[in-house]
Amino acid sequence: MKSFLAAFVLVLGLAAPLHAQTPAEDAQTYEAGLKAYLGGDPAGAWFFWLGPAERGHREAQFSIGHLYRTGEGVPPDPAA
Repeated sequence: MKSFLAAFVLVLGLAAPLHAQTPAEDAQTYEAGLKAYLGGDPAGAWFFWLGPAERGHREAQFSIGHLYRTGEGVPPDPAA
């Protein structure tokens, strides 16, 4: 059962990038990340911000950089 669940989650994770988000959706996703960050969950914020940052959302790019610079929720990596 655990291997089925792991495979199911993997398939969902691979299918998610197939849906291109609009700039408005990226803005909403960024806001969800900001809410997570302000709520004390920087790793959750990273999860929300990564997609919009990869698609060019400037605030998400800056925020991801902040997380890597400070090591909040991710291993510190000033080069990233």
